[in-house]
Amino acid sequence: MEKKKIYFIISSILCIFLSALSIIGADSSREAMLNTVSNIPGELGERMATVYNNNMIFIIPAIICILLSGIILIIIFNDKLNSKKNTILGLSIAIFISSSNTFIALLSIINIIIAANIKSEKTKKEKKEIPQLKRYEAGTFGIIGAIVCFIIYFSQTLIPDFDSYIISIIKYIIVLGLIIFIFKDNLKRDVKTFKENYKEYINFVLPRILIMYLIYFIFSFITVFINKNMPVNQQQIEALPIWYTFPLAALLAPIVEEILFRGCIRRFIKNDTLFIVVSGFLFGILHTISEGSISGALIMAIPYSILGAGFAYIYAKTNNITNNILCHSIHNTIVMLLQIILF
Repeated sequence: MEKKKIYFIISSILCIFLSALSIIGADSSREAMLNTVSNIPGELGERMATVYNNNMIFIIPAIICILLSGIILIIIFNDKLNSKKNTILGLSIAIFISSSNTFIALLSIINIIIAANIKSEKTKKEKKEIPQLKRYEAGTFGIIGAIVCFIIYFSQTLIPDFDSYIISIIKYIIVLGLIIFIFKDNLKRDVKTFKENYKEYINFVLPRILIMYLIYFIFSFITVFINKNMPVNQQQIEALPIWYTFPLAALLAPIVEEILFRGCIRRFIKNDTLFIVVSGFLFGILHTISEGSISGALIMAIPYSILGAGFAYIYAKTNNITNNILCHSIHNTIVMLLQIILF
């Protein structure tokens, strides 16, 4: 165990050093990437050129890697390695996702493998599990309410002639009000339980959600290159004013979508596997319904479906929608911040 501890100290320091070099060499990295993407034809090449024309695309990931590596160092110096296995594993996955160069990516893969093989400490204190909450059954009132919420939520695609701002705002306000009214007891229980057990929830959710993001990012790159275009959903978001999209994406959408696509669907489907598949698929199709063709919609829905399935997995294992809302909100906030910085 001491050897692994020394290894993580060395690897974290090395990661910080390499990240600092990435910040210093941001200009040269930008020029190299612009030369590379100049050979990619069409909208995809133009979009990538826009992204890589900004030094922040290299600086921000490097800063994130430095911060995450610093956290690993603090953990190692203050706690036993085996008592923080999941945290170190999660942080290593996060470093891989945000790696600013190839060497950091390779180093983080090694860190993930080593962290995954650390034996957890077998004490009662460290083995405290997440609360086993009872799954809410689908009562008549809840079923009718869920159906009404879904109809209102999807109504925007059925009334395309109305102004999108007005429709979206009205839709979210109505659905949010109905959700709070119909599921207020469930929400109170979930929020209260999360406050009392947030450490256990974080230790459980963090490594799993980061593994989901690892798969999500891989498939995002693959589907964009297959389709040769950015998702229409992303283009539409970028075309809207930030004062409108930011609060909608960071606050309203996570609450409404998680309760609808996880909380409500769970009331209809008891089987965990079927629930994860259906929830993920519907979530993916919702975000790509505006694509020009069925094949394009299905291809571009893959990464969104992975996100939806990951959120559904978290809900199936915890029965606490608070985890989903927080993860979804953090995801959307990060995406919106990157959009502001890069575009």
